[in-house]
Amino acid sequence: MTKKIRFIDARYFDLFYLPDGSRIIEKSMDGSKEKKRCYYIDPYHAKIGERIFHIHEYAKQMEESAVLYVPERPQADDQLDYYTIYQMQNRLRVDYAFCTYEEAKDRINPENYRPVYQAVLAQNVNQEDIYSIHNRENRPFKDKIRPLSLGDIILFHRKGHHIAYYVDMAGYPEIPGFSFKIENK
Repeated sequence: MTKKIRFIDARYFDLFYLPDGSRIIEKSMDGSKEKKRCYYIDPYHAKIGERIFHIHEYAKQMEESAVLYVPERPQADDQLDYYTIYQMQNRLRVDYAFCTYEEAKDRINPENYRPVYQAVLAQNVNQEDIYSIHNRENRPFKDKIRPLSLGDIILFHRKGHHIAYYVDMAGYPEIPGFSFKIENK
């Protein structure tokens, strides 16, 4: 029986299992991809590329670096969802920059935003969880992006569907019909 390596997100939620000796693909924010061979060590450790990781250590490192990770050969029940955070490039030049969704909904323009972060998305993680993660003192990518705030957009990529959520004063209204140019991740 082939041993399988368990891959989780940084909160210990299961994503997928990879057969011993298979490869994982790591996808960076700049679009670059790297394939790494993975070897089972025990239920909580694996050799990924040239390093040995505790499965949580690997998940935290990928979260901190805004790197997505997926199996080279995904299986039907693998959790391959992810999210992208978009923030305005220049909030001082956008007339709806500090507005609620109700005030901004007819003016929101994808050209005013840029992708600043991405991470794997476990099945039971929601917008409030993402907001909490990206507003704590030890948040991922802390030195590269600001905390989530009014007017930012969280784009969920779940099961091939893309849904954009506006970070509002209270809640995360869906932006109907809204989409960014989605690169083939």
